Amino acid sequence: MSGYLKTFIDHLNINNDLKGSDLYVIVQGADSNQTLAINSTYGTLNRVSKRFGLNFVGIAQTNSQANTLHNKMIGKK
Repeated sequence: MSGYLKTFIDHLNINNDLKGSDLYVIVQGADSNQTLAINSTYGTLNRVSKRFGLNFVGIAQTNSQANTLHNKMIGKK
């Protein structure tokens, strides 16, 4: 996870207006195998979502995964 994301999470303060909102995340990295980074980021964002009462829908790394999240966001299955 990048320092920027860690700083963002450290300063995150979500008010009641956003509780119950969906959280979608798209990640990008330079390494050919992002599995460990993705799993770590997923776990962290899942905990953050629970802390702030958000619905963590998932992380997308590939175009296919991004399309799947997009379809969830717009209500397609």
